[in-house]
Amino acid sequence: MNARVTFVAICAALSYVLYPCRAETVSERAEHDSRFHLYWVFFRVTVDTNGNIQRFELAEVLDFKALVKAKDVKVPRKFCRDAQTKFGSERYQPEFIGGTPMPLYTFRFYTPEFPDAVISDLHAPIEKQP
Repeated sequence: MNARVTFVAICAALSYVLYPCRAETVSERAEHDSRFHLYWVFFRVTVDTNGNIQRFELAEVLDFKALVKAKDVKVPRKFCRDAQTKFGSERYQPEFIGGTPMPLYTFRFYTPEFPDAVISDLHAPIEKQP
């Protein structure tokens, strides 16, 4: 019985050393997995003098690798709402020209494989996005 427990412990230790349990980051997956599609999603945001969001709208969607306008990519409304919530958690000072607030531009990353994930950190796994 002790030999079996020792054998299992050694096998477990070797598998941990040889195959570390590390989640793949978004950038690693985009680089190595040809089936993984990643897109830049740009938003045009207007904030008031208090930093509250007045307008938050989808401006452009670009292919991550080719940096060209993505065709036939439907970004879900839930993704946009979640991106707005994340953007709204920080305060931004608006710039005014002639008394009119100028729009800010921000971006997040989107992948159809995980439509609910608002990706902001390419060096973190999808499951651990801030």
